[in-house]
Amino acid sequence: FPELEDKDLYTTDVNEPHQLRDGSKVEGWIWRIGKYGNPSPEEQAQMSLDVQWFRARADMERWQEEVEILAQEFRRSIKGFTKMRDVWTSLAQ
Repeated sequence: FPELEDKDLYTTDVNEPHQLRDGSKVEGWIWRIGKYGNPSPEEQAQMSLDVQWFRARADMERWQEEVEILAQEFRRSIKGFTKMRDVWTSLAQ
């Protein structure tokens, strides 16, 4: 194995949103050695598609969760506003 350097430890983080030029970054050799080390061009293309699919799926799940969180926040806001309306109405009477 080659000597491990800091630049070799880079891999994409699925928790971070996509950034401009992310596709041009090359992951370190440590991520290319092992079961899939030295793949053929067809295998590389398939692995790239697999990674893109899993990244897109992770993004979709994160967005769905955000929609659910926002919907719950809206429900809580409506309930809070309704309660405050009732409080102010009773105080006005």
